[in-house]
Amino acid sequence: MGRREELEELIQRYADEFNLDRAFLASVIEQGSGWDPDKEKKSNGTVEQGLMQLTPEDQRIYGVENPFDPEQNVRAGANRLGDLFDRLGDSKSVLAAYKSSPESVEEYGGVPAKEDDLETYNWVKGIAEDIFPKYSKEYYPEDPAPVEPAEREAAPGGSLGFSPEGTYRLFLPDGSFTDVPSNIDEEPAWELS
Repeated sequence: MGRREELEELIQRYADEFNLDRAFLASVIEQGSGWDPDKEKKSNGTVEQGLMQLTPEDQRIYGVENPFDPEQNVRAGANRLGDLFDRLGDSKSVLAAYKSSPESVEEYGGVPAKEDDLETYNWVKGIAEDIFPKYSKEYYPEDPAPVEPAEREAAPGGSLGFSPEGTYRLFLPDGSFTDVPSNIDEEPAWELS
């Protein structure tokens, strides 16, 4: 049995506990550590450790004694994702805040532009365009997430904050949704206007 298969029980348990989509949680693990519980790297000026690449601050906040213990790491990472959803609401902002910080996402008004924070931009784009769709098909083969055009009202000042081509609303298996640009195959797919 491979490393990922061994972690499925943790993914299911903590996705349920913190009201997360299993495919979303698995996507964050793959993007962060490639399923390596001993992964340690420096990113955005700080050390990230374990499956969900927890920072020392995350470890302190969520009571992690050993960041290389899969159980502690996945529990804390899922808890953090749940807290970020409560604070920010949408999956792209949650991913950006998980990689950088919720304050930077709030200050920027969403996912930072490529030229402002290339690392976070590429991290979010990699999950949204490649990893999450793969795991969604794997976890929910009989129930693909429907995609339909989003109906949005203009934000103050008349700007939708998305590309002029519009957006599509992607409904996730847990009942939540996220808006994605309709020009998802064109560059730059994640650049917000």
